[in-house]
Amino acid sequence: MSIFHALTDWGGKAVMLSLSLLLAAVHTDCDPEHPDTAANRDAFRTFTGIVPGKTVTGVYFLADEGFVDEAYWLAFRAPPEIIEKIIRKYDLKKCPDGGYRGLDADYHWWSKAERTKGILYQNTLEDEAGNIKENRALWYNAKTGKAQLSITRL
Repeated sequence: MSIFHALTDWGGKAVMLSLSLLLAAVHTDCDPEHPDTAANRDAFRTFTGIVPGKTVTGVYFLADEGFVDEAYWLAFRAPPEIIEKIIRKYDLKKCPDGGYRGLDADYHWWSKAERTKGILYQNTLEDEAGNIKENRALWYNAKTGKAQLSITRL
């Protein structure tokens, strides 16, 4: 849980305003409302290691960089060869149905319905004590070329 989510449970308006101003200074530059902005395409490159050429389109990005955890969400269209590179980069494994389903958000580009149509690839990193330190999940629908990538660091 990020500090933002914890403090919003308190419901204090002064806390919310102060927190909003503070978080604005630590959030990665992104535009979750518009696809293919320079910031969104740069985030794609940062998180995938791939320069998004003409075959990668409709790139949306959202970041939540709290003080305790960080979460990043990318949605895009890409051909299978791009998806394979991402799978190799994060050492993702195909998961059976019922796996991690990710953020439930109100963005048209981050769609639970779309994730259920895709294949889930996932990898979870743990510390020495077995605590989850990072969760990486990629959903890909080969029919539509739509992908959603979620990276959560705890």
